[in-house]
Amino acid sequence: MRAVTENDLRDAWNRHHDSHRGKREDFFGPVYLAKEFSGSVEDFLAQCAFGSNDYGLDAYHVDESRRNLYLYQFKWSEDHNLFKGSLKRLVESGMGRVFGNPQASRNENDFLGRLRAEIHEKQASIDRVVILFVFKGDPERADQSSGLEALREERSRRSTSSTASSARTDPST
Repeated sequence: MRAVTENDLRDAWNRHHDSHRGKREDFFGPVYLAKEFSGSVEDFLAQCAFGSNDYGLDAYHVDESRRNLYLYQFKWSEDHNLFKGSLKRLVESGMGRVFGNPQASRNENDFLGRLRAEIHEKQASIDRVVILFVFKGDPERADQSSGLEALREERSRRSTSSTASSARTDPST
């Protein structure tokens, strides 16, 4: 995969910030997904959250050929510690809102509504849920973080389905 650059973010933000709002860094998600899954940024905008109220998730993608649902948290930073708050939100409320009672939070968030609808529509094509934390830093260092490990353990205790979680770096560094 070709690295995501500052220019990529700037170009995506310039083209889409009027319709999707958010900060320039919020466009890391759709740019990354476009490069990872060989599409255009436009193909992935609806699969991304912009701004706050993301419940620990910034993007999703269903890869029907691999039979995976990918859930993403993106940080345009080299600091893996920035994921702590996002992982905590994901554990405390995000997973329940995505996989719990769809009526409980039906109109709370357009992003979550789109995610739940796609999960429902493509559920026969999903065997695994993979949670990825994508940033510009060293993924091995992030995986060894004691704070992130404690949150992963808490997530595992609360999880009812098998998930995989890992840090992934953007190769631009």
